[in-house]
Amino acid sequence: NQGVTLTSPMSFDAGESLLTVVNKLLTSIGYWSLSVDTYGVFQVGPWAAPASRTPAWSFEAGELSLYRPGWTRTQDRSSVPNMVVAATSGSDTDPAIVGVARNDDPDSDYSTISRGREIAKRYDIDAESQASANSQAQQLLLGAMNPVLKVDVEHALVPLQANDAVLFWPQ
Repeated sequence: NQGVTLTSPMSFDAGESLLTVVNKLLTSIGYWSLSVDTYGVFQVGPWAAPASRTPAWSFEAGELSLYRPGWTRTQDRSSVPNMVVAATSGSDTDPAIVGVARNDDPDSDYSTISRGREIAKRYDIDAESQASANSQAQQLLLGAMNPVLKVDVEHALVPLQANDAVLFWPQ
């Protein structure tokens, strides 16, 4: 997204941190929030769906396991939407940019087809183009349809970076 120009003004509250401003600008163009790698170098790049990321590490059970037993898992599946509407606020002169993403996949437990109805969730976003709004809507839908399976696990130090995907194979 080189050369992206804001199509409408963005404003921030006085005292807003520079990191918050940078991250909101990055999100508005479909990028990850700013992160730092293990060498202290700032990292910026386009957002990628978890399924499209190559796993950086695989935690496997067994004699050579790098994690301790006694891990816990939690997941909320009760409020999973199958449609996301992501919209900018717009102004008197510029209409809102609205991105919409739907799950109509008959093989998905959360789809409009499987549930027989739409379960929509609306998000306020900052976007500078229709493509960015659509991308953010898709990101938000993917995230919401894959309710976070939070696994609390203690493990040995491994070379992971922010936003790395990992595999977890418990016994």
